Amino acid sequence: MISITRAAILALLASNVAAFTPSKTFGVQFSGLSESAVAEPEVAGEPGTEAPSSGLSRRSLKRLINRMSKESFSQTLDEIEPFLQNEAGITFYSKSLRRISSKAKMLGATVPSDFAKGAVSTKKRREKQDAFIQQKEEERLAAEAEAAEAPEEVAEESEEAPAEE
Repeated sequence: MISITRAAILALLASNVAAFTPSKTFGVQFSGLSESAVAEPEVAGEPGTEAPSSGLSRRSLKRLINRMSKESFSQTLDEIEPFLQNEAGITFYSKSLRRISSKAKMLGATVPSDFAKGAVSTKKRREKQDAFIQQKEEERLAAEAEAAEAPEEVAEESEEAPAEE
């Protein structure tokens, strides 16, 4: 009896061994289509489809900043500005501006106050700040108008008060 149960258990274990081996579809499968064949073709002439390329990469921009000299400072800024305005993300933009300002301090030069201020990466932040300032200005004007009306009401009440006594 024991030998029959052992044989049954061994038969079950042997048949389920395939469950623990990787199948043929295990892992990443590559299809025969390339990404260019699957991707939609770009329509030329559509606005906003492609930012103008400055021809710089992040690595080359960092290299340009590190190799700045007092003589080549303004020329390098002119080379860097299109990349910062059109292609750089907010983090890389802010880090690059910080690197440029520290390099300028080392060289004894000054960065123009309007350098790369119209960057695409900061557009959303600037719009949000402008909306906030506009709202605060409207609140201030409303408070001033209310304060201007309040003394007139107090003066009218003080004129009416002696008449009641």
